Amino acid sequence: MSAYLNAGQNRWNFSVLLVQGVAREVGYELSSEKLVLPFLYASLGGPLFFAGLLISTVEFCKFVAQISGSPLVAFARRTKWHVGLTTAVSAATLAVLSFLSEDLSPHFLVVAFVLTAAIIGLCKGVNNLAFQDLLGRSLFEGSRARLLFVSGSVTGLFVILSVIGSIAIGESESAHAAHIELILIGFGMLMAASLIILFLNEPAKAPEAFAEVADRRSTLQGYFAELRVGTRTVADLEWFHKYLKVRILLVPIEIAMPFFAIHASALHPDTTPSLSLFVIAGSAGMILGGIVWPRLSRNSNRLNMSMATLIGCLCAIGALMLQFIPDLRMPMTHAGVFLLLAFATQGVVVSRTVYLVNAASDAQRPYCVSLSNLAGGVVGLGLAFVLGGITQIQGAIAALLVMIPLNVVAAIYAIRLPAIGEARN
Repeated sequence: MSAYLNAGQNRWNFSVLLVQGVAREVGYELSSEKLVLPFLYASLGGPLFFAGLLISTVEFCKFVAQISGSPLVAFARRTKWHVGLTTAVSAATLAVLSFLSEDLSPHFLVVAFVLTAAIIGLCKGVNNLAFQDLLGRSLFEGSRARLLFVSGSVTGLFVILSVIGSIAIGESESAHAAHIELILIGFGMLMAASLIILFLNEPAKAPEAFAEVADRRSTLQGYFAELRVGTRTVADLEWFHKYLKVRILLVPIEIAMPFFAIHASALHPDTTPSLSLFVIAGSAGMILGGIVWPRLSRNSNRLNMSMATLIGCLCAIGALMLQFIPDLRMPMTHAGVFLLLAFATQGVVVSRTVYLVNAASDAQRPYCVSLSNLAGGVVGLGLAFVLGGITQIQGAIAALLVMIPLNVVAAIYAIRLPAIGEARN
């Protein structure tokens, strides 16, 4: 579809998508379901059992939205409106939560935060579908990867600058006010992103695309039919069976951040800049991970996955030291744990993704990706329930201790995956 573009339109669209993408991702990072929302929820006194479910709720609702929202995106001539609307709905949801959260009872806090996570997950699911759809029509092929790499690095930098600015402006605010201010900055960035996308010069879909879509089965039937076909396709792939075990074993480190946030909230409940420092540290870890892990993945994604999970173990040990050694219990020290955790999580996600993409053939890849993501999502939701129960009874530190042996097992299985060349044979 990029044939409908000229060089000037491509440059304009690249600029619009870069600014819009950075604003959108900065907004989501400043209201992250991995760190910011669980930290705020725990600091307000909500039942800890549900705090770890926020990230799993977002991921599950993204999966549901991508299935049910496919026809909506497929039949739309232009999808920038879908991107703008879903971004605005996410922003409005966060604004409502910010204004109401302090006055809610613990039980209503559960409803408010889980509902917020569900709405954001649904919006992100449709948003991702619509964005990927318009990306193929709005930029030349060579510009797409460059956009994603550049926007990721710039996002991390702007998150850090936004948080530093928030700390400087609200130096005398209470801890709760400082936390809410982060979310409100995120709201502002998301609203800006919802408007910026409207300036995109998006070519309409070709008429033949609608004829092709009209001949397909309904999305739900087609999805489960494809899932059955995919299951049969990859049933005999020994390497994929091994990868699927590793994908499931990697779930603990991918859902660990909210439990670290709950633990940090308990140790630093009234320290005004603590959440801001943790967001800065997490963003720095993402930037570092975005630079280091792709370079290391050229050597061995298996080694990267193993190293990343062991770094996750070190993060849990660091949290344990902060729990029992009061002299170490400072926000800056705790920020180091979040930096390492974000770095490790980035390593797991990048390395498992690259391994699967490289190992699977073109025919196998869609089925392998969908089945592995489905398995990871279901296991993640169940594990979040279990760890949430442990957190409610014994505290977040107990849940983090449970993750240590799980990460060790994941590291062992990851390093034993077949090499890419062996997997293809």
